[in-house]
Amino acid sequence: MLKPIDTVYNGYRFRSRLEARVAVFFDALGIAYEYEKEGFELPGAGRYLPDFWLPNSDCWVEVKAGTPSREEDAKADRLCAYSERDVHFLTGDNFMDCWGITSRFIAWKEDDEETRAIWREEGSPHADTAGWPAPGYAPPAEVFCCSAVQIMAASQIARSARFEHGETPKVRATP
Repeated sequence: MLKPIDTVYNGYRFRSRLEARVAVFFDALGIAYEYEKEGFELPGAGRYLPDFWLPNSDCWVEVKAGTPSREEDAKADRLCAYSERDVHFLTGDNFMDCWGITSRFIAWKEDDEETRAIWREEGSPHADTAGWPAPGYAPPAEVFCCSAVQIMAASQIARSARFEHGETPKVRATP
């Protein structure tokens, strides 16, 4: 397993480049965030420090390179119950997979064919055969209140971000 590289961006010291790229992704979407805002002592699950708090969305976001483990899933479930706030996992490098443990129902806009087409086209492993998100999964466009086109543009900006040799990405919000 590769060791994560601490990365400085936007006044935060992130534990990995992936987390820093998620911050670039949020900046490109104009989404306010706080990194590792607060930790919790969760009954029966121990200590937990969520990666991001999104104050305007009133939810937590966890970043994972792959599918969350059962332990990570269980801790996020307890955080959701304990904090009474939604917890979402962003996985992969295109940020099109967003798995949510919700304290309330996140509505999927059935008339949003553009988002549905991109969800299906991206081949999300969490989509059913018709291209709809499977139960328990929330499309990022719903979680972050933006269009799938904006998500794609922001993920491209985030994937292009470079931090080597003191570089700092210059990010403007996507239209």
